[in-house]
This record gives sequence, C-alpha cells and structure tokens, in this order.
Amino acid sequence: MINRSQYENAAQLYLRQNPKSFERYYSPSLLKTLVDAMLSSLPTTVAAGIAFNRLVANGQLVRTDGKSEADDRLEAVTAARANLDQVVAEVDAAPLSAAELAYFGSLSQRELSQLYFGEDGTAINEFAIRYRRAAREHMFRIPERIRSAEASTAEGDLSLSAREYHALPAAELKRRLRDPQFAAVVSKLIQRGEI
Repeated sequence: MINRSQYENAAQLYLRQNPKSFERYYSPSLLKTLVDAMLSSLPTTVAAGIAFNRLVANGQLVRTDGKSEADDRLEAVTAARANLDQVVAEVDAAPLSAAELAYFGSLSQRELSQLYFGEDGTAINEFAIRYRRAAREHMFRIPERIRSAEASTAEGDLSLSAREYHALPAAELKRRLRDPQFAAVVSKLIQRGEI
C-alpha cells in the first residue's frame, strides 16, 4: 500500500536533485503542494518532476527568488559563454606542432575555408582555434569564407544569364572570375551550352 510518506520522500528527492527549482519556488508549503499534486500518480521522482512542472505551468507555484525567466536566460547564456571560453582556452593552450603547421600550409584555399568555418559556418571548432593560433604566431592568413557553388546558386545569391555574361567588359569579367561563386555560375552556363 502506497502512503503519503512515500510521496513526500519522492518529492524531497526530486527537490534535492533539482536545487535550482527548489530555490526559485521555495515556500513553506512547497513540499505539501507538490505532494498533493502527485497523489494521482506513483511516488517517483519522475512523477514529482511532472507534477512540479505542471504546477509551474498552471501558475500554482510562484517564484520566490525575485528573478524572472529573462534572468534565467541571462544566467544560462553567461554560463555557456564561460564554458565556451574555457574550452577554447584549453584547445588553444598547446603549442603548435611542426606537423600542424605543415598541414595548414598544405591546404588549398577551399579546403582551408571549409575546415576553418566548419559545417555550421561559425568558425568555432578545434581546427579554427588552432589555425587562429598559427595566424597569431606564424603569420598564417585567416581564410575568406568560400561557399559551395551549389549552395550559392540554390539560394539564389548569384544569377547570371548568357546576355549578362556577354555584356560584361573583359577586364570586369576577368576580375569577377576570381570569385568562386561567380566562376561556378559561369561554369554552369558553359555546361548548359549557353555561352
């Protein structure tokens, strides 16, 4: 037979495992309110968590710490930034090896850009951190962002018709062909036999 003390134990265990929730919503009646909400379920910490979240969502538990969700978000962002800064510092700490420098020097601009900016385009990855150190200490140059031609044309960033191509002065055409995106669009025109 399940009794109230089992619900109280489960609720207390939940609150100990989630001290921030306990601190945010502490009141002398918090445990009683939580246990009352759990009585229609099993006396487990999972049931306590569900009941707690439901009480908060329904406004039956009011914050008593004087803070808001905006404060919580700011705390989370600050903690995430501190964590990121710590990881970056750890990755950056080791001296560059001769093998790393040789590897950096062997990459084409496209490969360098892809590795440096990564799949998400943020340049927050181990390669970028190490490469920035090489740039600081050994005068390596931070790469420009080179996007794939497929992505550029799929997003409509750059369009060119055969008429527009032929209207370009030779000097302008020569200059613009250095841009990989423009060169890829011209290549597509050539493949389609339009120019």
